[in-house]
Amino acid sequence: MKLLAMEAASVSGSAAVREEDKLLALSFRNRGLTHSQTLLPMVEEVLDAAGMKITDLDGIAFTDGPGSFTGLRIGGAAVKGLFFGRKACCYPVSSLLAAACGGIAFSGIVSASMDARCGQVYNALFRGDGKTLTRLTADRALPVAELLEELRALEGTPILHLGDGGHIVFGEAVAAGQTDQILAPAGMRYPTAAGVAEAVFSGLAAADAEREGYSFPLDPEQLELRYLRKPQAEREREAREGRTPAKPE
Repeated sequence: MKLLAMEAASVSGSAAVREEDKLLALSFRNRGLTHSQTLLPMVEEVLDAAGMKITDLDGIAFTDGPGSFTGLRIGGAAVKGLFFGRKACCYPVSSLLAAACGGIAFSGIVSASMDARCGQVYNALFRGDGKTLTRLTADRALPVAELLEELRALEGTPILHLGDGGHIVFGEAVAAGQTDQILAPAGMRYPTAAGVAEAVFSGLAAADAEREGYSFPLDPEQLELRYLRKPQAEREREAREGRTPAKPE
């Protein structure tokens, strides 16, 4: 299978082409530019580097959440635009699973976190045995303090922190005196399109789909993004109506 993979849910963005167990091309950007500026140029770059055209691909994989509302919408629109009218398979992948795949060879607890602001993170925990990952929690948005309590109960087991919010949780855990904390190097920490592709080819994304009861793969027109939290504008409207307090995104 020839697969195009994209990651646009986090602060960074990337695109990759993989054919079976061979990663053919990878492009990564973390310069603070919006994904609307970088994502499609990266797709063109990796396709050119792999010597392929869109019509050569068997499918596309991309992160469908959680993460940046804007980034997710850009990624979803790119998927539908690139594959509009084509019979191609679409493989949605959790952005936290994509990040965790950077630690797929780790033995211990893999904690994948993304900064959700307001003292919260999007997080999922996995157990690694050096060969694959077993999901321990669903993707969730929770206060960092609550996550630290979960990690405290796992003390004695090495804990690897990944994701664009991994440094936040790692720093708070160390400050709280928690031991066995490991922060992944910057080159491994961010979710990437290579991790998205790995989640598909390893079967981990399919296992997520089976656990959550949705079809996998999908037709691109069936895509639904998983935000976990309401958009900022909706939360502000509810606050004005006196239903909930407003919090910045």
